[in-house]
Amino acid sequence: MTLAALVYYERQAKNPSADFVSKVAKLFNVSVDELLGHAITPNRKSGPPSRLQQLTVQLAELPRTKQKVVVEMLEGFLQKTGKVSGS
Repeated sequence: MTLAALVYYERQAKNPSADFVSKVAKLFNVSVDELLGHAITPNRKSGPPSRLQQLTVQLAELPRTKQKVVVEMLEGFLQKTGKVSGS
């Protein structure tokens, strides 16, 4: 994989091949899902995703208005516990 190829796919290519995406993921030592922004993996432990990771994925699939409601509820809860300040 050359720097020129990466630059081309980053700036000009509209639909990189699955093979290219796989190679880039391997180059950066991440999964294809992570590379495409579909997976949230704060640590690299093996095994099934945690319940929090599963819920985060489900939340990301909701419409923005519903995401906002859930995020506001979570922020309110965390503020009460002193874990997060208001934004």
